[in-house]
Amino acid sequence: MADFETVTVRRDGAAATIVLDRPEALNAWNRQLGSDLLGALREAAGDDDVRAVRLTGAGRAFSSGADLRDITAMEDERTAEGDPDVQRLLRERYHPIITLVREMPKPVLAAVNGPAAGIGASLALASDLVIAAESAYLLLAFVNIGLVPDGGSSLLVPSRVGFARAAEMAMLGERIPAPKALDWGPRQKLRRRRVLALAAAAALPLLLAFAGTAFGSAIAPETGGSPNADKIHTLYWLVMIVAIVVFVGVEGALFYSLFKFRARRGAVAAQIRGNTRLEIGWTVGAAVILVVLAVVTFIELPGIRNPPNSGPNGLQLADRVLVAAGPSKALPPNGKSLNICVNGQQYVWRYTYASNCNNAPLNSVFSYEQMVVPTDTTVTLDINSQDVAHSWWIPKLGGKFDAIPGYTNHTWFKVPGKLAGTTFTGQCAELCGRNHANMIAEVTAMTPDNFEAWLDRQRAAIRRADQAAARQRQRVDKGQQPGG
Repeated sequence: MADFETVTVRRDGAAATIVLDRPEALNAWNRQLGSDLLGALREAAGDDDVRAVRLTGAGRAFSSGADLRDITAMEDERTAEGDPDVQRLLRERYHPIITLVREMPKPVLAAVNGPAAGIGASLALASDLVIAAESAYLLLAFVNIGLVPDGGSSLLVPSRVGFARAAEMAMLGERIPAPKALDWGPRQKLRRRRVLALAAAAALPLLLAFAGTAFGSAIAPETGGSPNADKIHTLYWLVMIVAIVVFVGVEGALFYSLFKFRARRGAVAAQIRGNTRLEIGWTVGAAVILVVLAVVTFIELPGIRNPPNSGPNGLQLADRVLVAAGPSKALPPNGKSLNICVNGQQYVWRYTYASNCNNAPLNSVFSYEQMVVPTDTTVTLDINSQDVAHSWWIPKLGGKFDAIPGYTNHTWFKVPGKLAGTTFTGQCAELCGRNHANMIAEVTAMTPDNFEAWLDRQRAAIRRADQAAARQRQRVDKGQQPGG
């Protein structure tokens, strides 16, 4: 994430902590803090690696509200009468932040470590969860400077404490200490200051676990995007069932033996030696389990490794037009598939639509990060790397394959027609450098007609770029400066 002047952003795995960092001013909102906070929240909202966000303040306050000295000094934000343009301030600085917190597609936790006044209280109450230190308090200070509550607090406060108490807070402008706030309801938890950080840290894993994207298919491989992914899922569960049976049987026998043959005074444990039936039984049993697993695996393996033909509603692939060929990799029975060259680069994926990845024309259709494919069409991938080792993995579209410099791996997938319009997400699954987490990948499936229209648009864009480059070369050849 970017560096900010008045906001500090920390990452702990999939959790992002945004700290309001003007402790000398009790984290009062000036123009810079508003800009920094909005930027940090936008980055967190748009980062697929962030699954939960925590808001807190540096020092002894969460936020003391708007910095009135900054507002009165704004010469460029005044009304025609020369007064501070509060409406513009709300519209451009405060409301986008509160709206983003409310609409963010991932949980937001406010760890209120001290006073939360004015717009600071609005920010805390806009969060999905609120944890407060005992030293914290809420204060709707707007009435003290002749303003109505802003930052959404006129909606947020009644929704948490009821209309009567919200009116009391807004009209009297008195502090609501954390214990009283707990009784009223606007805080889910009350914590002593010294354990606030621990409570917030404990809450974040729960937010991560129950965030939809993070919790998806937590027990087994994801499925539903391609037949090979479905077969991987089936094979996984067959092995898992055998493993569960073995685990329950072994642990059950262990606990049964511990109970039945528990030590008694003067008892001597029986000695087992030689080729007894027990030894023969557990040796043969283990061998049978291995044979069963091997047989099942080899039955399922062809459906995982070998791509099928495209469906009748898929892209009609003409010979040698974006079609894979050659004996170096598995192809559908009819030898036709849409071939895409997947090239890993620090820290982005490039997709080139070509039948021969080693000799692809310079004007081949390509894209970065987002791969576009037609539904009901077998897609084969040639995967390699430009620099260091990467790993290509879209969980719902099959297994993981390494992208290695100088070596090409092959895989395939086929998105069902009913999933047109679906975007499948993944990222580099092997540590490839300091920005590894930013190396995301997307596969967007669309109908064959829409895919061909997309191809035409990409080709047209490449032709326009080639023509523009040719014009610039002509200018240079004539001794003129490029750009005219």
